[in-house]
Amino acid sequence: MTESTRPRTPTALSDLLDGLTACRRSRLLERVAAAAAEICSATWAGLIEVDPVHARARPVHTGAAPAEVRSAERWLTDSGLLTAVASTSDVVCRSIAGVGFVGVPVPFGIRYQAVIWVAGTELNRNAEDLLIRLATAAGRALEAAGDLEAAARMLRGVQAFTAAGSRGPTTSTSGTFARSPASRIGVQ
Repeated sequence: MTESTRPRTPTALSDLLDGLTACRRSRLLERVAAAAAEICSATWAGLIEVDPVHARARPVHTGAAPAEVRSAERWLTDSGLLTAVASTSDVVCRSIAGVGFVGVPVPFGIRYQAVIWVAGTELNRNAEDLLIRLATAAGRALEAAGDLEAAARMLRGVQAFTAAGSRGPTTSTSGTFARSPASRIGVQ
């Protein structure tokens, strides 16, 4: 196949797909945890996934020095904080052996719930209020990231269809589709 006959993806479609996939949820979780630690003057921060139906919780991202991640997650479990977070939909504030903990639910509608948490010996006195505001923004950002991922999956289908060399719908001289899928099902 020569360069001129090889099917290619339109540049605008590729650019759109690149833009939609630039925001990855995993990277967003890292940034949310880092922001939580910074604004609350925390040593550790992260996100916990909560299954309220089964009253279970597990850390899905822990922001700590690489050597401390397992220690932080073990501390969450051994201190009973995962159980406390799983048993309520409210803010959880505790102090365990001089280490403060604040966990705030992230508001978004899915089966599983998430909690942003921070822990440290010198938490900012406004940590709870700041974390509530961050959780609200993070919930919206995570939902938007999920929507962007869904849109990117759909566009990959369009991209595959385009790359396969199919011409797609033809246009009339007026610039509208000659026979769009919407008109075939009775939508004008």
